[in-house]
Amino acid sequence: MAVIMWEIYSDGENPYSGYSNSEIIEYLKSEKRLSKPLHSDDEIYEWMKQCWINDPKQRFHNLFYLIVT
Repeated sequence: MAVIMWEIYSDGENPYSGYSNSEIIEYLKSEKRLSKPLHSDDEIYEWMKQCWINDPKQRFHNLFYLIVT
């Protein structure tokens, strides 16, 4: 979901432009994430970052908190 949001707020740019599939895997394994898109505000980018948390329980908890507050 977050990558789709990233594409929307970056006017359809390719999120991992210039990376091969294996490079993307290594990029993600090193816990790097996409930077904030040009047209995204801080709140939207925070939603994206919460979607990228590795621990599913923590991810759900954080997203739930963002939704209800």
